[in-house]
Amino acid sequence: MAASYQQDLDKLGIPETDLALLSVLPLVGVAWADGAVQEAEAELIQKIVSKRKLVATSAGETVLAGWLKKAPSDYYLHEGNKLLAKLIFDGEVPDLTKEIVAWAEGVADAAGGVFGWFGRVETAEKQAIEKIARTLSVRDGKTWEQVRGELE
Repeated sequence: MAASYQQDLDKLGIPETDLALLSVLPLVGVAWADGAVQEAEAELIQKIVSKRKLVATSAGETVLAGWLKKAPSDYYLHEGNKLLAKLIFDGEVPDLTKEIVAWAEGVADAAGGVFGWFGRVETAEKQAIEKIARTLSVRDGKTWEQVRGELE
């Protein structure tokens, strides 16, 4: 791994062994978009992490627990998502970009109803999902309905 990644990871407090944890950071941003992480959102994020084996160490689990307990700053989310995009582009982590956007829809859905129903999902969550898609350059991502079954 290039030294520049290590420096960025250190700034974010993410162990090198838990690079894949960055794939969850956009979901955490969506969960916090309305000001609080709902229990259903946290449970879904934990389920995704478990099923996709996105945390390798107890240090990574501690980072995730911290994200769910206290909202990461906008700067932290921006830098983390930017690093995630770079790591995916450079082949350092699996390209889960299409799944990430779908998972983000699922997190928004867990907090307030069926994604896409007017008034059921917070505007802030929709904006957070759109920002994730732009940052990760996702054009034709999967939908929450397409990936939901993978978590069963």
